[in-house]
Amino acid sequence: SSYQLSIKNQRRKMMKNDTKKFKYILNFVTFLYGVNIFGIVALVAGGILSLFLSNSSFVGQHEFSNGWSFTLMSGTFDYVSLLTMLYSTVMMFLLLGTIRKFLKNLIADEIFITENVTLAKRASLFLLLASFDGGSEAVLAVNGSGFINLTFIFAALLIWVFAKLLEKAVVIAEENEFTI
Repeated sequence: SSYQLSIKNQRRKMMKNDTKKFKYILNFVTFLYGVNIFGIVALVAGGILSLFLSNSSFVGQHEFSNGWSFTLMSGTFDYVSLLTMLYSTVMMFLLLGTIRKFLKNLIADEIFITENVTLAKRASLFLLLASFDGGSEAVLAVNGSGFINLTFIFAALLIWVFAKLLEKAVVIAEENEFTI
């Protein structure tokens, strides 16, 4: 009937609008993904440079004959902070990569597939691993530094539950494909 056709047309329009939104979100996530790549490169380069300069005569106070002076890298460099920032950036890089793949599947209208279950489980794992760099939001501190972020742990648990629901939905979708 014309009423059912009208409802189908409305659903198609809604799906088309959702696809446009997913494409915008994918572009934003891809931008953040690129920023993370830059961040990883910058952190590694900065670590290597600081390691090189810490054993060099360039470090310290330099005075010129006209009375001017400057100090290059005074104090000590904190490699633990560098490694913590690098760990956080790599975890975000891995999580954003997973989200990108998930969004590409949504745009391609591939929803109830086992790859999405794997991606959701992977995102849950990355969130769990990211929780061990709690920063200022951490509830457990070791040597005065934040260690465990409960927000990430709860998010990981939520995504894992979502993955299990999606896993069951994939089985139901596959059964429906074979049912006449």
